[in-house]
Amino acid sequence: MSYAPGMGELLLFSIPSLIYLAVLGRRSRLGAAEARKRQGLMVGEEILFRGLIGGVLIRRLGFWVGNTAQAVVFLLPHALLLAVDPRIWPILPVQFLAGWMLGWLRHRSGSVLPGALVHAAVNLLVGVLVA
Repeated sequence: MSYAPGMGELLLFSIPSLIYLAVLGRRSRLGAAEARKRQGLMVGEEILFRGLIGGVLIRRLGFWVGNTAQAVVFLLPHALLLAVDPRIWPILPVQFLAGWMLGWLRHRSGSVLPGALVHAAVNLLVGVLVA
């Protein structure tokens, strides 16, 4: 199945980042330089969380349970952001939702590439807006 995300999906996946900015504004210690530096991690995260972990969990547990489980696993390393600044706790539900939506995109498209592109674009957008 071939699927390319359109502008609607890009905007949908940008909502979590915009919520993050609305809650914290420029008070976050994670700035544009940090967001740009981590762009290379997006493909690796998509391959690990949506490709490997999500793929196995969705095949074994079905889409809804498997995708929710991979989103929880995706959330765990992002919880370490609380060590940077405990005030950024609102990012945790946003990260869970982003992980779930990226899992949906991987399931819908059959590839981790659209999710990696959306993930990178959203992180870049946050970096630009925070700078």
